Amino acid sequence: MASEEATEAQCSCLADYVHKHFSDREVQEIMNQTVTDPAMQQKIEGIVRVGSRQCLNP
Repeated sequence: MASEEATEAQCSCLADYVHKHFSDREVQEIMNQTVTDPAMQQKIEGIVRVGSRQCLNP
């Protein structure tokens, strides 16, 4: 949630959601912005999109 309006609870919720779907190594690659596989990039975008919606009201 790259938003000035996101609460700490929302960010924590999204982090937990992302960690449920990706390994620690994958999360590190996401954070380092080193993911180059287009299919993986689409998966990441989808997971973050759904997670962001689910974490609006944690």
